[in-house]
Amino acid sequence: MERLHCQEELKRNGFTNKSILLRIEQDRAFAFVCMDIALERTNMLAQYK
Repeated sequence: MERLHCQEELKRNGFTNKSILLRIEQDRAFAFVCMDIALERTNMLAQYK
């Protein structure tokens, strides 16, 4: 559930480092889940380049 909500959050924020850092200030645990997803996506994108 948390991961799903996080993906929506990333989409809405345009998946920027700044938005993730803002989330860390608001809710550290939530932000670290977001960072995990963001890193997974970044790694997937890097593989296709």
